[in-house]
Amino acid sequence: MIKKCILFLIAFYALAQFCQKQTDGFAVGKVSTLLLEGNGEETAIPSQSYHYLGKGGQAYVFISEDDQTVLKLFRSSRLNTLKFFCPFLKAKIDSLENNLKQTFQSYQIANTYLKNETGLIAVHFDHRPHQPLKIVDRLGIMHTLQDCPFVIQERAILVKEKIAQLMEAGEAEKAKESLANLRELVHHRIRLGIGDGDPNLIKNFGFCGDRPIQIDGGRFSLTPVSTGKFESSRQELKNWLNEHYPGVFDEAI
Repeated sequence: MIKKCILFLIAFYALAQFCQKQTDGFAVGKVSTLLLEGNGEETAIPSQSYHYLGKGGQAYVFISEDDQTVLKLFRSSRLNTLKFFCPFLKAKIDSLENNLKQTFQSYQIANTYLKNETGLIAVHFDHRPHQPLKIVDRLGIMHTLQDCPFVIQERAILVKEKIAQLMEAGEAEKAKESLANLRELVHHRIRLGIGDGDPNLIKNFGFCGDRPIQIDGGRFSLTPVSTGKFESSRQELKNWLNEHYPGVFDEAI
């Protein structure tokens, strides 16, 4: 009997690991349904489906049919589980909900002050109506979602990929210009007095065509913060540039 139980547990674990790998951990039940108070006009969104692309620390990311935009659905596995199984853990639930609300507020700041600089097309965090979201998971299964927070942004390629493309095309001067524009994007945000808790130039910024944007809009505040993190990230990017293109970008970033 014990042997059978052990074999069952091993099989169950192996199946769980297989499902995790196949789905990249995504499930509709792990998406946040927390909405802020408020109503208003319908949130306009493009009428197309979105296919699973990947996940970040805050959101699952889906790419549109035309490859031009991305949909972000906010991750909320722990919060959803606690609210269903342990509603008595109110302090922990409140803490997780406040973290989500801070993320929503950050995107609202971006939508108000940095809409073009973050490539935002639509933000939805309250009870305004919107067309149902049609998403396709990694297994090819389509789901229709309503009443959940989301963000739609222009699709961008990361900074390293953009610079590599330009250098491969022999456009070093255009690459330098792109990096100068990226630097100006960050300085513009600083001049507005908006803080950013995670100004990682390599992971959180990219380019829509020749226009730099900040991909991650989830760490903004209206309280200026130290530029130490930005300087550290700037040095990390400079190190990568010097490693791959020595002597080319000494003053570009």
